[in-house]
Order: sequence, then C-alpha cells, then structure tokens
Amino acid sequence: MRGVTHNRGYWIASYRNAKVLGRRLTKSFNDSDCRAKEKAIKQRASWVAKYGEAPHRSRADYSGFENDNFEVLGDTGKSTKGIKKTQIVIVRNKHTQELEEHNAAAIISGQATGIGNRKSKMRSTFPGAFPKKGKWLSQVSILGKTYYLGTFSNAPDASKAYYNALKAWEQHGEIPKPRKNNTGEKNISYREDTRTFRFRKTINGRMITAEFSNLGEAIAFKHKYLGGN
Repeated sequence: MRGVTHNRGYWIASYRNAKVLGRRLTKSFNDSDCRAKEKAIKQRASWVAKYGEAPHRSRADYSGFENDNFEVLGDTGKSTKGIKKTQIVIVRNKHTQELEEHNAAAIISGQATGIGNRKSKMRSTFPGAFPKKGKWLSQVSILGKTYYLGTFSNAPDASKAYYNALKAWEQHGEIPKPRKNNTGEKNISYREDTRTFRFRKTINGRMITAEFSNLGEAIAFKHKYLGGN
C-alpha cells in the first residue's frame, strides 16, 4: 500500500500533503506486534480519510546534467529504499566510460565521484578494449552487467564495437545480444583469439572443456564423449 513501508524491524505509516499540513506524518509499529503491518495500513488509511489522498510527487528530469565525474542519461523509474526515497538515474561514468545506476542526490551534490574503480577499469587508452593473448577483447558494462562483444586484431576496432554498443543502449535502449554459436555444432564454438575450436559442456555439475585445431576433431571428440548427442 502507498505510504506503508517496512524498514529495520518496523512497519512505518507515512503521509505527506504539503497543501494541507505542510509537514510529513509518520508512525512506526514494531515487528514484535503480529498486527504491526495491519496497524500501519489502518493508520495510513485514517490520515487519508481525514486529510485526503496525498498527490503523487512527480519525478524530476535530470537528463543532461553533467559534472566532472558523471553525465546523467535518464531516469530508471526506481527509487532508493527507506523513508527518504531518492530517485535513481542512469549515468555514464566519465572515468570508466561505463553506464551505471546512481542515487540522483549523490550525483547532483557531487558526493559520488566515480573515481574508485578507475585503475581497475581503464586498462588501455582505448575504452572497452582489453589486451588478451595478442588480440583485443571488447566488452561493455551496462547497469552493472558486463557483455562480451568479441575479439579483434587491434584495439581501435575493439573500442569501436564498445562505442557502438553504448550508442545502441543510449539511443534505443538495446542490450547487446548474446553471441551465438558460430560453428553450427551444439557445444562447439570457434575462438578467434586462439584460432581453435572449443568443446564446452557442463555434465553433473562439472564443466568439461577441450580445444582442437580443427572442427572435425572437435566433433569427433563430442560424439565420443557424449555418445553421438
């Protein structure tokens, strides 16, 4: 129910209608009372009956706000938990070039700096590109989840894939699609970084992997190991 929340062992009824009261009303009920939730709901209902339903607070539009650490791209539609709820927005971390969700108040006030992960995130002069066995791996992090974009022969191409994925997300809300099997054989994929064919399957909780120089050897191993499946 609107105006009723649970936090740290208490059911809390709250009501705010600035036009009528000019202040917030709150009352807490301890979980030790088996009827705590019911009492909080009744309390909230009594305030509504007495003062009228409080108008919904509109969400602020922070899109376009920018400082030295972040650029706000839009609203998530979510808020922080607790009595004092704060908008959560989508931002681009200028230090890591990643998309993240952050407390809007912390962004606007400058409390959030985004510098903490700079050393661990920026591994090359090309954002989104990471050296691996003579090749360059490209990946992008969107809202805390990392997506693999492929392996490339040079850093600029890997970084280009990264920026294309970011652009697709920012402009159209598109999440990178999982990379499909590129051999047509179930459980066998071609690795561009090592130029080998890899068999990979989890059986009885154990991951079985093996790599081969050509597809025929990988298929033969698969049929031998899985009995033709």
